[in-house]
Amino acid sequence: MPQLKGRTIQWNADHTSFETLNYNPCPVLLGEPLQNMGEGVDWLADYTPIPPISLDQRVYVRIDIQQPTDMPHPDYPMYKTFQTTYDKEKRPLSDIIKSIEVEEQNSNAALLKEAEESKLLFFMAAYNRDIAKGVEPSDDAKNAEVRHADVVYKMAQNAARRVYLIEQFTAGEVLDISSGFERDNIAIGNTPFIN
Repeated sequence: MPQLKGRTIQWNADHTSFETLNYNPCPVLLGEPLQNMGEGVDWLADYTPIPPISLDQRVYVRIDIQQPTDMPHPDYPMYKTFQTTYDKEKRPLSDIIKSIEVEEQNSNAALLKEAEESKLLFFMAAYNRDIAKGVEPSDDAKNAEVRHADVVYKMAQNAARRVYLIEQFTAGEVLDISSGFERDNIAIGNTPFIN
């Protein structure tokens, strides 16, 4: 038979606050009444009526609320419960703004990493050299120029998304920080910048 987890607590004289003495399984066989544990001492079964809430930890802090209750355990009604419930508190705006900025930086880093791995700068230099000489750039150099414009455009979109999110959070709105940032690895053009 599984053990019912719980804790032994000591109440103060007026029963308004308590101290946890230890965390221990039910001190008697399940279903049997508890023996007198002493003045102001109770054993309570741990109970979480709802699972922990899911939240964006960049926007909220989860608050665990733990308290003794007179409510019976739903499976073992002869035992009172020590309940854990959850709430959330919005982080300070400065912390949220920092998270937005980090998301933008990570998105831009992904764009630049792809550009670096595809030798974009090398082909852009060839494109600029050819244009300066009045020579038709190679297809690879033309594709690099298109990809460069794409990266610059996406980074500008990321900056606009950052500004928008900061405005919305400042106004009290809550949005998904990760959505809307450009970070794909799709390059426009042909080899070496294949879609």
